[in-house]
Amino acid sequence: MKFKFTYIFGLVGYGLWLVYCIVMTVNSSGDPVAFWHLSEKVTSLLLLLVWPLFVSVAFLFFAVKVIAPIFLKIKMKFQKQHSFAYLPQQDNIMEPKVMYVRLFQLFLLTLGLVDALINVGILLPENFITQVTIDEWIFRGIDPRFHPVVLGKMLSLIIPIASGLWIVSWVLEDLGVLQFKLPESSTQSELYEIQPTHKIYSSLISGYGGFSSLLFYIGFIIYYFTDYSESGGNFADLFMVLIMGLSALSILPVYFIYWKIKKESIIVGLKQAPQLTQSIL
Repeated sequence: MKFKFTYIFGLVGYGLWLVYCIVMTVNSSGDPVAFWHLSEKVTSLLLLLVWPLFVSVAFLFFAVKVIAPIFLKIKMKFQKQHSFAYLPQQDNIMEPKVMYVRLFQLFLLTLGLVDALINVGILLPENFITQVTIDEWIFRGIDPRFHPVVLGKMLSLIIPIASGLWIVSWVLEDLGVLQFKLPESSTQSELYEIQPTHKIYSSLISGYGGFSSLLFYIGFIIYYFTDYSESGGNFADLFMVLIMGLSALSILPVYFIYWKIKKESIIVGLKQAPQLTQSIL
């Protein structure tokens, strides 16, 4: 892997996110958070700095070694009319364009899951900060769900789950697993059907992440320019929420580990597909 100048943006972003996490942790109070039975400072330390990295590594190994192979076997079982093979791929996982697009999609899915869990009442502000702080914000007319202190911890909590969901798609794509359905004979006029095995799955989760995160930001911007700004919310809070995409960079080390441990055991038993060239057509 050659170092490229564009990697600096990722490293700077990762550094900025670490600074944010450290500042949030240092500025947290020593009062207990009822849900965790820990002080808010310890809760911030665990959720912002420890949880995303170590839990994402666990989800990484589980997704690569267990979920992705099971996903492929289930797909092969229920789509018996298709044949499955693999086409060796260029190892471009660490190319900046590939890496940053994947991390951005990871952020959108994380934000979408956070928004859904907020709406169904699973993720609550009191799970992350003290009741005293919540009461103070509510007295000022500020919705705790949209505060960057709370949102940052919510994103950090959910990002390992979102990364596990995306890694299933990444490993199938990076190993070049594809499915196809060809005419049984040259006399049939049936069209060829060839597509990557991960395509439908990745389209579903990227579509959900993009749509739900867009709704979240629309709702937040409307809220910010009405109730929030009138209640004393400032531009710094708006800026912090808008750049929460940096949270995806918290798993940058995990993505590097994925590049290293990506195993080809998932394609054992699959035939290698021939290259389809212009001359064949």
